[in-house]
Amino acid sequence: MKKFVLSLFALPFLTIAINAQTIFTATNVQIVTTAGTEVVIEGGASFETGTTVNNNGTITLRPNAAAGAENWTNNTGGSFLTGTGLVNMRGNANQSIIGNNSFYALRCDNGNKVIYTGTTPLNITNQLYLDGDTKLQLPAGVSANVTNPAISAVSTNYALGFTDELNKNFVLGRLLRNTNTTAGEYIFPIGKEVGARFFYAPVRFTRATMTNPINYYAEYFFVKPFDWLNMENPPVRRVSGVEYWNIASDLLNPADDDVTLTLSYRDSSYANATAIVRDSLLIVNYTDRGPGLKWNPEGAPNNYAVVTGNFNFGYITANAFTGNYNTDLFTIGSRSFFNILPVSNINWSVAINGNTVYPNWQVYNEQAVVKYIVERSTDGINFTTMATVNSGRNLASNTYRVQDPTSLTSCVYYRLKLIDDRDRIYTMPIKKVCGGNANYSFKLYPNPAQNEVYLQTPASTNGYKIIITDATGRTMAVKNTHSATTQVINIALLANGTYHLQAIENNEVVFKKLFIKQ
Repeated sequence: MKKFVLSLFALPFLTIAINAQTIFTATNVQIVTTAGTEVVIEGGASFETGTTVNNNGTITLRPNAAAGAENWTNNTGGSFLTGTGLVNMRGNANQSIIGNNSFYALRCDNGNKVIYTGTTPLNITNQLYLDGDTKLQLPAGVSANVTNPAISAVSTNYALGFTDELNKNFVLGRLLRNTNTTAGEYIFPIGKEVGARFFYAPVRFTRATMTNPINYYAEYFFVKPFDWLNMENPPVRRVSGVEYWNIASDLLNPADDDVTLTLSYRDSSYANATAIVRDSLLIVNYTDRGPGLKWNPEGAPNNYAVVTGNFNFGYITANAFTGNYNTDLFTIGSRSFFNILPVSNINWSVAINGNTVYPNWQVYNEQAVVKYIVERSTDGINFTTMATVNSGRNLASNTYRVQDPTSLTSCVYYRLKLIDDRDRIYTMPIKKVCGGNANYSFKLYPNPAQNEVYLQTPASTNGYKIIITDATGRTMAVKNTHSATTQVINIALLANGTYHLQAIENNEVVFKKLFIKQ
């Protein structure tokens, strides 16, 4: 492939602004790329009145170090990106697609977000690639429309298996897919960003061979479903109190839009670790059939849905075709009173200041929570209550922090429990922190630092992963260690600024501290 880099040089029909966000502006021109060629734009581009872009090769957008820019800017007043080529969004921070746009093939691969700001659907007529831990973010009420009916028209660089909780490539918002008349399974990699946490909540449709191609769309919401306590009981004993999917088709002919529907669950859905309880999960649809009969099971009510996965992530598949899209609302239900479905979303952590520990948590949608209990342990097995906090019962977010009255002199374990308005108990994961004397403590120095920082670590049979991130959350350095010694971390190549260092043991952050590089 021939490659052309468009950076800080001028062409007759382009103007360049090297100290602003836009690297060039094109007006009343035609830009053409041919098959086998690649144009690399280092920075932002603005296509204005009368400009056409006929892309049959590849256009790649990546950062410009001099201008600090990497956005693809707007195309107001001109037709945009006709042809059969690929557009790559390959920066190393958020990139924007500003204005109403269409693509033949679009790759989102910047490790952060590609943010679409248009007011009409983002149309992709051939292929959408989601790679490199990247999310495609859409405005409320605006969808990404993939009109190629091929099953493979949406692809990610993760296998869609039972480890999907690790999948970081998905659409933040509504995804529409066109389906063909061939039987097969369509994946909708969708999710939401809630506070500082991402929820990957994919949907699967398995079609039988149908007469007509049909558009389906799906979108995930981490909010309380309407009428969530009004259910067909039995067989539905419980309904999720904090999440639902909006799923619909554009053709409501009898049987022609039927699919076998699969929803996903993750650890935040509190699927029970016991298989017989977890397997009582089912898909429910909101259909108003009178009082007490509004959330109804999909499929044959006397047969169990198929649940595949583990405690962390899995899928619930209806045992019969789903053809009811009259209200479009679906969520997770359970045949069991003991399968704990989500009542809220919690970011739970423990902060250290000197030898003082502050367990803290941020909650979204805590209307069903009555109180929180913070427990403390010195061995990770036997816990005692350290603090009890009444819930603020907020629908939006709420933040809590308590202080451990005991000075940190060794390793201590904390866990958080929620009690809801039906006296059900939800237990959050255990957090471990260490401090005190040299046999146990973490210590980071000097601060500020220039070329190196030193981290004193206690011994660990499982080892620590030491990660340094910048102010935007990007990983700048990683080191693994098992020894109880002082770790030397080279930061000479980091730009001056503020960074976070954290030590992770058994997937838990046991030490975190901010430092300054100067």
